[in-house]
Amino acid sequence: MNTPADGLENQLHPPPLLPGQRVRVEKAVLVGPGHNHDGPGRDTLQIRTHREQGEIRCIEIVCSCGRTIRLRCVYES
Repeated sequence: MNTPADGLENQLHPPPLLPGQRVRVEKAVLVGPGHNHDGPGRDTLQIRTHREQGEIRCIEIVCSCGRTIRLRCVYES
């Protein structure tokens, strides 16, 4: 079990990237290849994080079909 005293770099399970109360889904979104997508790499999905000065600024989800979904991270102070 982790405690706050362990520090983020030593925790076995880091805190979630997006707190549940901050996420809104307005409509259903399919992430991954569509039903009729049958090309090479059809089962690949890439998740990328972009950082600035040690903080995650956005998370990109790239489908094998080339479609990109970008989640911008806004930190509250």
